[in-house]
Amino acid sequence: MSDAALFPIRRAGARLLVGAFAANCIALGLVGVMTGKIETFSVVAIALVLTVVPTLWVMRSAEVDAAQRTALALTAVCFPGLFLYLMNGHLWQMDMHMYFFAMLAGLTVLCDRRALIA
Repeated sequence: MSDAALFPIRRAGARLLVGAFAANCIALGLVGVMTGKIETFSVVAIALVLTVVPTLWVMRSAEVDAAQRTALALTAVCFPGLFLYLMNGHLWQMDMHMYFFAMLAGLTVLCDRRALIA
């Protein structure tokens, strides 16, 4: 498929991912409160910064170019790490590792193998 044919899929996928990033910020706050971690505020602040930058980039540009797709991919793999940090010492910490695979699967909406490799 040509890049022109993939453009609507990539655009919709990028918007879906930034929406998922916002949902992750809320979920991180809830997990932090439920686990009682004092680092919750700083983790949510990091997550918000990670969310705002790609969101503005995707929403303001006409195309979702290779640099944006790579930035979305790198942002996507940061969220499981933040969840792991908040779940440190919790019974579910080992299960949170599987979230890396879910995020990698979610990156397929970008239709870019370079983003998956990054």
